[in-house]
Amino acid sequence: MTVSRLSPLTEPAPLADPFVIAAIDWVRAVLTGSDAGATRARLEALRPGSALGHISHVFGLAPVEEDLLLFALAHRVDGEVAALCAAASGDPRQGYVTAHLLTGLIGGGQVAFAAALFGHLAPGAPLRRRALVEMRETHPLAAVSLSEAVALRLASGAAPGLPAAAEALIEPPGLARLRDRAEALAWQFVPGGGLALIGPGGSGRRALAAQIAAVTGQTAVRVDARDFDSDTALAGLARDAWLDGLLVVADADPEDAQRQRPAAEEAELSARQGAEARDWTARAARRLGGRLVLLARDGTGLPPKMRRERLPLLSGAERAQVWAGALPDWPEAERNAVARHFPLPPGDISGIAATLPPDGPPGALWRACRERGGRGLEALAARIAPRFGWDDLILPAAVQGELRAIADQMRHRATVYDSWGFGKRLSGGRGVTALFAGPSGVGKTMAAEVIAGDLGLDLFKVDLSRLVSKYIGETEKNLRRVFDAAEETGACLFLDEADACLGKRSEVKDSHDRHANIEVSYLLQRMESYSGLCLMATNLKNNLDSAFLRRLRFVIDIPFPDQGDRYRIWQGAFPAGTPTEGLDLAALARLDISGGSITVIAVNAAFMAAAEGCPVGMAHIARAARGEYRKHDRTFRVSWAGGGG
Repeated sequence: MTVSRLSPLTEPAPLADPFVIAAIDWVRAVLTGSDAGATRARLEALRPGSALGHISHVFGLAPVEEDLLLFALAHRVDGEVAALCAAASGDPRQGYVTAHLLTGLIGGGQVAFAAALFGHLAPGAPLRRRALVEMRETHPLAAVSLSEAVALRLASGAAPGLPAAAEALIEPPGLARLRDRAEALAWQFVPGGGLALIGPGGSGRRALAAQIAAVTGQTAVRVDARDFDSDTALAGLARDAWLDGLLVVADADPEDAQRQRPAAEEAELSARQGAEARDWTARAARRLGGRLVLLARDGTGLPPKMRRERLPLLSGAERAQVWAGALPDWPEAERNAVARHFPLPPGDISGIAATLPPDGPPGALWRACRERGGRGLEALAARIAPRFGWDDLILPAAVQGELRAIADQMRHRATVYDSWGFGKRLSGGRGVTALFAGPSGVGKTMAAEVIAGDLGLDLFKVDLSRLVSKYIGETEKNLRRVFDAAEETGACLFLDEADACLGKRSEVKDSHDRHANIEVSYLLQRMESYSGLCLMATNLKNNLDSAFLRRLRFVIDIPFPDQGDRYRIWQGAFPAGTPTEGLDLAALARLDISGGSITVIAVNAAFMAAAEGCPVGMAHIARAARGEYRKHDRTFRVSWAGGGG
């Protein structure tokens, strides 16, 4: 017998799967009261190797559960089955499959059969717990149907592919340490609990998950918990994972899943998201069991039965090994340089390598890593492409030497810490932290740009005052997001107005004082463990907590420029293309102003001259300087001719 009409979920052509056609023939025979013995025998002969046989084997279905799936499938793909169901039930309104209908058709109306079948449709039974059937209510007359995913699987006889919103994790070039650990972990999942890989970003957690999947013959897929938040979606994910041999990999930390949110929005939502993330991990562990791998920074909030495995950050030598496998034809020196600086995990290394030619131009690999590194910070900080070099920085020689020392320490970390053994003597992080202190306009931000540019990095400027939240605990979370993102991507972090979070701790008189002190203490600890480059600036050095100053590698006072420095700044204040006439740099240098004010005056004077259609002269500078002085509540008096009085 052929199928007379198909539902929209299939192509408008006869079904080709002989098992499905035999199943529909059997369902029709049972519904019409025909002799179903012959069609049942043909169905059983085709059952081995069918999608139903696979589902039944994986989930241990009883024969009556298989029959229920066949009835629901026939109802889904054959348009006439609904009418046959209504006729068999004696009610034209019941054109669907129910437990009561099957009890009368294949259970002989026996009470014991009805009770057993109803038990198979309980919420905790495999049919519903594994999302094989759907029921809006739980009673014998409730409709039993198939979801589209299950119907397609049964009708086509093949897996439908990866779940929606899931991303396949490809095993990257392996490391001996990760391969050995994958072999050891592959068969040690706690039943019903799954596995948690705990470690910082860049520790190879995703790579290890992909290797575990390869060892166990599974396919690793990464999912976002937000895409499978509902119980229905999560149940469908678990069903597909068990049927198709998927190892589901998900982030357990809400900060990782939500990192692209603006900081202000995250401050409002992170508490709720944290609770939801913990709830999701618990539900996912129950649904997926040994098919679940969670990636976490620490063990807080993880299900108690879950096995925990901690991973350290990959060393520069290990990252160099991965780079060598991903780009074997690139110069070894360039591969090693990016391996030392950018703490990228193996998956990101493979992703970057896939975008580059086998042997690209010099510097292309560094630029690709630099661009990839900035993505995690763009939602948290403003990217600044460095515009200045050492020659643009007009500072005393001693101060310039201290600034160059910061860049040298970043450049030679691998030599001192690894080759010379100093890394074993440090209890905290290997990062370089420096504070630039001085009045506004003396060049603190420019100094940070020069250092970042010298190292070939972008500068990510964070205004700490924007991270301070009135909600308890939110400031620490915002700071953690910034430092984690910077640490994992090798970016240069610049914290402006550092005194906003690093004020002196005070005597605790109320809860506000206590939480303010906690914020300072948290940042002190985070700075101590930081492994990247963090530059900070403040106009109020005396307001900073003394414990914070002790933990910094460098504290550099950027002085107010003296007359000689101001002369050099004025020399470079106007670009080569700017027409000037009669500028007395010696007279201008006597103006007691900062380098930042000099830049503002030069720009404003240039606009005045452009409006008049003439070169920039001393009169224009005098007018611009008068406005700048007024802005700072100072009185401007000129001592050169043509100054405008």
